[in-house]
Amino acid sequence: MATKTTNYGLEKPDGTDFYDVDVQNSNMDIIDKQMKANANAITQLNSDLNNRIEFTITSIDSKYAFTGNSYKHNGKVYINGYFHCNSPSVGITTCFFVPEGFRPKIKCGSACYTDDDVNFNNIGAVKIDTNGDITIYFPTVYSTCVYTSIVYDID
Repeated sequence: MATKTTNYGLEKPDGTDFYDVDVQNSNMDIIDKQMKANANAITQLNSDLNNRIEFTITSIDSKYAFTGNSYKHNGKVYINGYFHCNSPSVGITTCFFVPEGFRPKIKCGSACYTDDDVNFNNIGAVKIDTNGDITIYFPTVYSTCVYTSIVYDID
């Protein structure tokens, strides 16, 4: 008695079954259909990646740097990475900006993980204003990095 494969429902003849070309052709049709669907999905993913517009987050003070990626894709802006300062001061510092065309329509931000072993909660913050200013909150002088992942609507 033939059984079916779990994922694609291909017919698996039993060892005592005679060869049936119709079973083989049916299996080939299922495989062909799935391979075409996979190829179409890969083409769509590649197209989506090509439609992504990358931009640079600019530092307004040389002691600050951003490492990560920032891009616009399908009406949203993605900022993923960390803001670094080689000599942070405790508190709020406006030290980066987002270029025109990638700025949020409303203020947005995120509580963020820091690299600070003294600040037990390891909570910093990042805020982005509608004018593009990025403000970083370093909770202690020991925090040199604020890690973030922010997504916001742009269109």
